[in-house]
Parts: sequence; C-alpha cells; structure tokens
Amino acid sequence: MSKKFIFLIVVIAAALSPMTAYAKGVSVTDLADLLTSAEESDLSARLDALSEKYGMDVSAVTTESLGGKSIKAYSDDYYDDNGYGVGGERSGVMLLIDMGTRFWAVTTRGLGIEWFTNYGIDLMMSGVGPRLSEGEYAAALGEYAAGAEMILENAAGGHIVDVDSGGGADLTVIVLVSSGVGLVAALVSVTAMKARLRSVRPERLAMDYARAGSFRLTGGREVFLFRNVSVMPIEREHGGHSGGSSTRVSSSGSRHGGRTGRF
Repeated sequence: MSKKFIFLIVVIAAALSPMTAYAKGVSVTDLADLLTSAEESDLSARLDALSEKYGMDVSAVTTESLGGKSIKAYSDDYYDDNGYGVGGERSGVMLLIDMGTRFWAVTTRGLGIEWFTNYGIDLMMSGVGPRLSEGEYAAALGEYAAGAEMILENAAGGHIVDVDSGGGADLTVIVLVSSGVGLVAALVSVTAMKARLRSVRPERLAMDYARAGSFRLTGGREVFLFRNVSVMPIEREHGGHSGGSSTRVSSSGSRHGGRTGRF
C-alpha cells in the first residue's frame, strides 16, 4: 500500500470524525411551511450552534398531520425514525408543532431526559405557546431556542432547571422580557402621540361653571345598591410538579421524556 494512499485514508478519517461526533437529524423541518426561507435558515444556524456547543441534538419540526397517531407517539417516532440524537444514547430535545390538531410536543431522549425536566419544559414553553396561538411562528420558535439554550447552559454548569432548584429564575426573566417588549413599544408609541397633541385642553367639569358659594349640600345618605364579587382560582406552587422527568416508551422501544400542550 503506497504512502499516498495511506495519507488519503488518514485525511478522510480526520475529516469525517467531527461529523460522526455530532451526527444528528435535520435541525429544522418545516413541513407545515410556517417559516420563510430566511427565518428557517436563521433558526437552523441557531439550533445547530446549540447542538455543537452542548453535544445535544436541538431541533424543531412542524407538520400538518399526525397520521392518526397521538401527538406523543408521533413526536417520539419521528425522533427515532429520522436519525435525531447525539451519541450512543441519541441525546436530544425536539419541538414538534402540528397545525392539524394545534398541539405541540417536546420529546427528549438520552441525556435530554435528565436535562429537560417537566418543570423546565413547561417554563420554556410558557413563552412559546402564546406566540403559537397568535400565529407568530418565527417568534415562537425563537423563544424555544432561547429557552433551550438557557436550560442547556444551566445543565452544562451542573445545575438542572427543576422544581425548587432555583434554576428557573433566568428563564422567567426571558419570558417576562419577551412579554414586556410589546408593552414598552406600546407605551413609547402612546407617549409620542400624546406629546403631539399640544392643542388639546383638559376637560372642564360642571362644577367649574358654578358660582363660588352657590352650591350647598343640606343633607346626604349612602344607599347600598349591589355587591360585585370576583373569584379567582389559586394555582398550586410549581403547577403541581413533583420534579424530574416523566418518561414513556416509543414504538421502537426507546425511552423518551417530554411534555405536550395546545395552542
């Protein structure tokens, strides 16, 4: 065997080794056509970067039909059948959005089950669900990427985001900031419009037209008319989470964790 041939084999093996280390499924599969080409490209780059940085497959799939399966079964099978997951345990997290049933599912496998707890997923999706309901699909997937990144960053530092772990603080900030952006924009807009209304005068009250000292109140009484009582349910702390991740077995026999919800 010639030295050139041996050198060629070494070069090919070196080139393929990084691909093998981070072998994973397609990061974004938009079967429901919810994203523009630019939005899909940006999201793919963002999720690919997370996958390489944390050695964990991070992906998103949209579809228009579950083929008669439940959202849990479909998401688990899609993950298993389409090459998702990094390493021998095929570790990863995948968000699946079905426009037919308007259900979402987060499925995890391998190390993803440990890192993405029930509590962590619910916290992450608390900012995604409302965006999906409003039809803001690119923004929803962007929040999914941001939430996944925060969970991964905490887990990589030895801190799992879970009930009573204190790890939810940063994620809560993300949700509040995201929700507050719209409010701040609205306040700025209203303030600007108010500043332009220089010709508007405050309304005068009827009492402003009365002659001083001409009004005398000779008597008065209070009459009870009705009572308006509002009742609001008090949610249990942490939404009733007991901590950790609930798991199930897919049709291929692999163990998955995750959560589901409607939008």
